[in-house]
Amino acid sequence: MKVGACANLNPPAENVAFAQVKAWGEQVAETVAPRLLREPPAVGKFRGMAHIVPLPRDVLDAEGINAFAKKALQDKRALAEWDDKYRRVVAHWRSSLAAG
Repeated sequence: MKVGACANLNPPAENVAFAQVKAWGEQVAETVAPRLLREPPAVGKFRGMAHIVPLPRDVLDAEGINAFAKKALQDKRALAEWDDKYRRVVAHWRSSLAAG
């Protein structure tokens, strides 16, 4: 039996080789599989499905883009956790929207 991850389970690092991400996935599966074998789901099988829900986009003018970026760069929690990576992402977001 192979078990995969779902929901919001992200690898613990960025820019790593696929082999490492695969190894982490196998670690998760090795942890979960024994419990599933002991306590099988009541339904007896898993199913997956996807549903695409179109959502309207927020449209910001240049002033709105800059205001949102400025507010984002004041997020102390994000800055404490991600520091320069967060600043670069906000700068990229700002320039991408401004160019578009």
